[in-house]
Amino acid sequence: MKVTAITVQKIKNLGDYQSERLEMTAHLDEGEDPDAAALTLRLKVQSLLNQSLPMTTMTNADRLNAF
Repeated sequence: MKVTAITVQKIKNLGDYQSERLEMTAHLDEGEDPDAAALTLRLKVQSLLNQSLPMTTMTNADRLNAF
């Protein structure tokens, strides 16, 4: 089997029925070790998901315009 891409997804429970999901995909270079790449990607996703984000205040109009 030839592994060409690895996807890691983690979901963090924020409490109060809220969660945050982060997913990243890495495309492997020729000869790259898939196990090492998977571990590196898992660590990256976990690190980013655990970072504290600055709190911002959004109005309802901001939320509607965000998409």
